[in-house]
Amino acid sequence: MAALSDKSVANARRGEHSDDLVRGLILMVRPSTAKDQPGALRRTWVLRFSRGGKRQRIGLGAYPLVGLAAARRKARDALRAIDEGRRRQSPPAG
Repeated sequence: MAALSDKSVANARRGEHSDDLVRGLILMVRPSTAKDQPGALRRTWVLRFSRGGKRQRIGLGAYPLVGLAAARRKARDALRAIDEGRRRQSPPAG
């Protein structure tokens, strides 16, 4: 794995591509469902994380409307909010 770049995102082939710089940030590349673009690929950003022992996903938007830098920023913000929520829910120590 490697950190994603603007060029690698634009040219990514079908599948899921992880970013090494932000934990859980995934670029999902799937066939488009648009009838006017047969064979085209759509790219969407997803954040994967675990909460309560369950794997979950949050959609962060579609590329190119959400570029790599914005996806990383959104993912970091979401991870921060998730971590803060966990700290509030955990019982006080001692």
